[in-house]
Amino acid sequence: MGENLKTVKEGQVAWLVLNRPEKRNSMTDEFFTELGESFRAFDADPEVRAVVVRAEGKGFTAGLYGNFGQTNYSAAKMALIGFMNTLKLEGAKYDIKVNTVAPVAASRLMADVIPPDILEKMPQAFRADKAAGVNVVFQYTISGEGGGEWFAEIKEGACRVEAGKHAGPTCTLAIASADFLALMNGKLPAMEAYTSGKLKIGGDIMKSQLIGKLFKM
Repeated sequence: MGENLKTVKEGQVAWLVLNRPEKRNSMTDEFFTELGESFRAFDADPEVRAVVVRAEGKGFTAGLYGNFGQTNYSAAKMALIGFMNTLKLEGAKYDIKVNTVAPVAASRLMADVIPPDILEKMPQAFRADKAAGVNVVFQYTISGEGGGEWFAEIKEGACRVEAGKHAGPTCTLAIASADFLALMNGKLPAMEAYTSGKLKIGGDIMKSQLIGKLFKM
């Protein structure tokens, strides 16, 4: 169906497979779009009588098996597992059977978490036509939920984004995750972020001004 999901049909059973094991099958906006498209396709297929959902990789979703910056989200999901197990034990003598379905949602618990693919999209927003003769490395240090270290290297008209610290960044940009999301979504102007102290820039400050030129915000 797309980058997040794939489908396999076996007779009257359709398998819907979460297909981002390298990202622990974390669920993005694109995931939910593909999910709706998949189930509409199943509904329109008269041969499909049942849909089974499974996932590639070791974990079904990041919320259940852990993901950096999602402590609250993971805790909320695992609380249901513990609740289920307790009810199972207490209800056993009354022959009460208990099961649960892990919740899947885009909720306020994830509102301030940096989407796992937001930095992966930076090369897509890169404006190669504006990068002639530019050779810079922007090091991002993002604090708070979903934060971490990333760098974007602009060289020979191409953009490379990787997690971790670069050995020799041109400039460093330190910002909280919620402010970084607002900045990337165009809700927080870069100059306002800097003058208010939300964005702290080290190294060659003048080169940091190239970000607005090199990337579509």
